[in-house]
Amino acid sequence: QLEAIERAAAALCRHHGWNERSVIGHLEWQPGKVDPRGFTMASMRARVEERLTHPAGWTPGDSEEEDMPRAISRSDGDDQRITPRQWTTLSVDGVDLLTGASHYQATAYLRAVVPPGSTLQGRFYHLRRDGSRWTGPIVERVGTDGGSFPDFGNSGSIVADERLRFEFIYYPPDSDDQAPVTVTSAKVRGLYWER
Repeated sequence: QLEAIERAAAALCRHHGWNERSVIGHLEWQPGKVDPRGFTMASMRARVEERLTHPAGWTPGDSEEEDMPRAISRSDGDDQRITPRQWTTLSVDGVDLLTGASHYQATAYLRAVVPPGSTLQGRFYHLRRDGSRWTGPIVERVGTDGGSFPDFGNSGSIVADERLRFEFIYYPPDSDDQAPVTVTSAKVRGLYWER
């Protein structure tokens, strides 16, 4: 019933060129009458006001399909050599993980062959057209014996001319160690919403 009266009130307002302030309740014009329970006239006027900002056939939730996130699902099985103590942008089926204006939540999953006790750090960044960038927070993991499987997450939003990328750095447990290590697998999974 609330939606029906909201629609009817909005139609009358639209027809006469009125705004939501023309919507009144029983109690506001007839002494001794009571308004139906479960809502206030202020909330009804707010609903009518919202409806009047949209075309006549609009229904709340019509844009729900547009608000649905899309999946980020990229993977790269090519070996990528990482020089110690040097940030390296990883290719995960290309270096640009996401382009255009959107909000995102993403996690990079790596497999790396590193000495036990190594420090592994990763972060997402937004590369701008002019080469400047916004750098996300660093996430740190510790390497284990055999293969290590670190994960690095981030949430953010990029504007139309930015590209989302991921970079990785490796610190060996021995500060004199200059040998590169290998990332043998890189995956990025997540969701993004277009603006």
